[in-house]
Amino acid sequence: MSGQDANDRLYTFGEFTLDADRGVLRRAGTDIHLRPKSLEVLRYLVEHPGRLVGKGELMDAVWGSTVVTEGSLTQCIIDIRRAMGNEGQRLLRTVPRRGFILEVPHSHASEAVQRPSTPIPRSGDSTPVPASDPGTAPASGGSTTPLLVAAALLLVTAIAWWALAGREATDPATPAAGTPPPANSIAVLRFLDLSPAGDQRYFADGLAEEVIHLLARSPALRVTARSSSFVFEPDKADISTVARQLRVAYVLEGSVRRANDDLRITAQLIDAGTNTHVWSRTYDRPFERVLELQRDVAQDVAAALKVAIAPASVAKSTEAAQAQDLFLLGRYLFHRQTTGDLEAAERHLEQAVKLDPSHARAWTALAGAYAARGLGELGDSSYRLEDQRRALEHALALDPELAEALVRLSRYYWIVNRPADARATLEQAYSLAPDDPLVLWSRSSRAILDGRPDDAVALQRRAIERDPLSAIYRGNLALTLLGAGKPREALVELRRARDLAPRQALDFDISRALLLMGRMDEARDASMDVAEGPRRDQLRILLAEPPAGAEVRERLQSDPSARSRLLLAEIAALEKDPDAAFAWLEEAVQRMQAAGDDVTEFTAAVEVRLSPFLRPLHDDPRWERLLAQLPIS
Repeated sequence: MSGQDANDRLYTFGEFTLDADRGVLRRAGTDIHLRPKSLEVLRYLVEHPGRLVGKGELMDAVWGSTVVTEGSLTQCIIDIRRAMGNEGQRLLRTVPRRGFILEVPHSHASEAVQRPSTPIPRSGDSTPVPASDPGTAPASGGSTTPLLVAAALLLVTAIAWWALAGREATDPATPAAGTPPPANSIAVLRFLDLSPAGDQRYFADGLAEEVIHLLARSPALRVTARSSSFVFEPDKADISTVARQLRVAYVLEGSVRRANDDLRITAQLIDAGTNTHVWSRTYDRPFERVLELQRDVAQDVAAALKVAIAPASVAKSTEAAQAQDLFLLGRYLFHRQTTGDLEAAERHLEQAVKLDPSHARAWTALAGAYAARGLGELGDSSYRLEDQRRALEHALALDPELAEALVRLSRYYWIVNRPADARATLEQAYSLAPDDPLVLWSRSSRAILDGRPDDAVALQRRAIERDPLSAIYRGNLALTLLGAGKPREALVELRRARDLAPRQALDFDISRALLLMGRMDEARDASMDVAEGPRRDQLRILLAEPPAGAEVRERLQSDPSARSRLLLAEIAALEKDPDAAFAWLEEAVQRMQAAGDDVTEFTAAVEVRLSPFLRPLHDDPRWERLLAQLPIS
């Protein structure tokens, strides 16, 4: 290929033509729709036909320094093959664990003629183009469940999930390229299961998570959260990629071999800057000493990094080991949450605390399983509520400094209408674990409800430093930025979150961010893939899309939900009709209260406070009166 810019050419391969400047793939004169990032991937492959293009090379070329997982690249490949139809599998071949080959003999480039449309943005462009196809999410071994605690949990419910298809030129959340990671920063990858039957994935994951928990207790270490470090598969992770995406100086990897009552754990600490081993060790222990083993691994790693962690006494009985095994299995199921997992997690954790009543983290996990099952499966936030309280009180009697238990107890106090206790308990958690992502997100939720979106943004950015690959956290941050009147920054986070979770339908929020920025054509493009329903109808009205007349308004008004009333209030506020906006908001509050569901009430309360379209109403004296009526205020 010549050295000329690809933006000045048309690429022809097989029956297809890629017009790079217009951002269009054509076949037999017909335009084929592809997301912008998928077009960038295809363009790079077309520019390098007939050779193996490595995954890392592709990710660097398309995303640059933006933090993404291989799942984002995989989704782009799926999009390209789908667009090519029957030819897709033949033309675009996967080389397992290495990369891709575009199997065409030549890629002909010719000067393009008139190009009236917007070009595909390259990874460094400052003007993003909205994504449209949410695609399929990458399989992830462990993402933080949105059912962890009250405020953070319910905030997630309010927001759904989020999107990233490109990146802005400036990104306040991302350190400048070349910025070294903190010196004592570490990510613990999931451990590889080398057991003969290959059936100890839960145990290997759990052991790595326990090491994370123990290391995080040292204020001298910056430990990446489980949900980000567990994105990487243990036998496939490239250490330099892990370190770059998680911004860590060290990576701990390991393996577990469990056979009958014997355990062999191998762990190695790697300096990511030099890709050299700093420390490694193999531990052979009987299973009944598993608690001692995980403590020793953490202490040895800390010693290799020249920091100390608080010594912990551990039980060495058979019952304690069995309880730990059940605890690890329960936590694994809690994180996985496929059909029936929460019920099974509940059962295993109940057995764990029965075998070892002194297991504080098992009591905490049991309370979390009750809460998650009630909200996620049964739609009942009061499910086993008093059992949750008793479990948490047990946990805190055993370990008063267990931050997760304090956060969950704060949630309990909010539900039973004890706000002073809820606030005090959350502040206690923060004083003990000021950098814990769960604690930070819980405090940010409280800041939102207190009308302090800027404080919420600061807390959320701190949480993302510890958990940079969480699509949930980035999506929540995007919503908060919108509420704080920062749609450009919100769009950055929305698009980054989509790269982390391509399956999620996020075009509604992208469209609203673009609308607020005055980029109406892009907002209309993004709105095209929003599912039919009240949100799609709101966008039709706001963007003046056909049909956007009385019929659409009547359809939206006929929907009985509180959510539709909020959407109508936003429309009225933008149309400079505050009386109508407050009338719709009053109806929304009444319907929230009638629902008697604290999840719905919290969700709507957050949406009212964070709606960027309701900001014109904030100086109206009726606004504060309305906020006082909200169920959680």
